[in-house]
Amino acid sequence: MKVLVVGGGGREHAIVWKIAQSPKVDKIYCAPGNGGIEEIAECVNIGATDIDSMVKFAKEKAVDLVMVAPDDPLVLGMVDAMEKEGYGESERFVRQMEAKSVIQEQIVENGGFTVEEIAEKIFEKEPELKTAFQDKMEKYDMVKEEIRPQSENTVRKYQSQHLYTDTGIEIKIPMEQYKNPRSVEFITNPNGTVSVLIKNIEHLEAKL
Repeated sequence: MKVLVVGGGGREHAIVWKIAQSPKVDKIYCAPGNGGIEEIAECVNIGATDIDSMVKFAKEKAVDLVMVAPDDPLVLGMVDAMEKEGYGESERFVRQMEAKSVIQEQIVENGGFTVEEIAEKIFEKEPELKTAFQDKMEKYDMVKEEIRPQSENTVRKYQSQHLYTDTGIEIKIPMEQYKNPRSVEFITNPNGTVSVLIKNIEHLEAKL
């Protein structure tokens, strides 16, 4: 995982130090960073309030997670700008659902899929992310790997979307209904929360 931390003070130093302890993190960037941070992360000469340059850098480096710590870029809307480019929670779950939908289609049509085919479909409009994903798969020699489900249970898992909210609600949507805009819609609200709209229901039944 690649992480970008925005800022260059003591608070950001502590954040970078903690992130560096995670075995899941391969690379840490900090913009602009400072002399102390430079010892544990790659500092980038971008001002903390330079939103356009920061977003561009995150895309070019295919960063997986962006952490905006200082108040000034928060007030100026850096989080909103990052979310528009796919770094928000709402964008993340949408990407996950789209990926699952693509994999399910390939399983139905071909009985399996290759990593290369999935990358082409999922990142069709995002060449930077596709390149970063393929580079990561090349490390494990998996770009041409053909993957086929080994059990019916695995196939069934791809037949529906399973969503879990922070309020404890569990939602299960059959894949054919997920793909039908007349059946379900996901709405990102102005405050960053997400609403799930289930439409055109003729009959409801409670399961005991």
